[in-house]
Amino acid sequence: MVNNISIFWMIFSGMVAIMLPIGLAVYFYKRYQISLKVSLVGALVFFVFQIVLRIPILSWLAQMDWYKNLIGGDSFFNYLFLTLFLAVTAGIFEETGRFLGYKYLLRNELEWKNGLAFGTGHGGIESILLVGMSMINNITFSILINTGKFESQIGSKIPASVAQNIKDSLINTPSWLFAFGGLERILALIIQIGLSLLVLHGVMTKRYRYLVYAILLHTMVDVPAGLYQTKLINVVTAEVIVAVFAGVALFWIIRSKNTFKTELK
Repeated sequence: MVNNISIFWMIFSGMVAIMLPIGLAVYFYKRYQISLKVSLVGALVFFVFQIVLRIPILSWLAQMDWYKNLIGGDSFFNYLFLTLFLAVTAGIFEETGRFLGYKYLLRNELEWKNGLAFGTGHGGIESILLVGMSMINNITFSILINTGKFESQIGSKIPASVAQNIKDSLINTPSWLFAFGGLERILALIIQIGLSLLVLHGVMTKRYRYLVYAILLHTMVDVPAGLYQTKLINVVTAEVIVAVFAGVALFWIIRSKNTFKTELK
């Protein structure tokens, strides 16, 4: 049986992942009159550069022997390489997508408030696709497990080992860990908005080194998650590190409004 507290935290994280970006977009629209078109472009950029381009490329690389050797070992080097490689590629793809989106799709809508819009769309679709949908699946599987219908409706359609892994994960994962999905999405959305404003500032001032800064910062933000997935650090340590980055991003978001005003007169 899946613990009911676990299901509660799945529902919590799923609602945060889906409703937070929508609520934030509504708030920014009412408060700053952001362009919803810019939010949609931000979402499109994430979908194209992550889902359509980066993930298939990583899947293709996973078939290469040299890549398998680099990530398939059980050494510190293998774990570190995988962590850094995934973090760097995420930074390059997403931040380059942001840059191209601003420069070629939104050239007539470049202003501070639309940096908020872009970041909300970009981080929002990431939140919904990666965490929101995952939590919906977890809740569905948990209910089927608890009602005794998992084997007949799911287990019979997938390999037995995969079905057992799903059950073991949902049953044995500590309940409080499911809450981290929602917390992580709050922090990630703040960081996505901060990075969107950083790249926007670079485009508007024609200081393209800001794209490099964004790639480096994005890489640094993603490293803790990779270190956690490779079991080099625990989830609490990873979230504390990300929370520090989110705090810096929030400070930048607040201060950037005046920065845009003074540097872009």
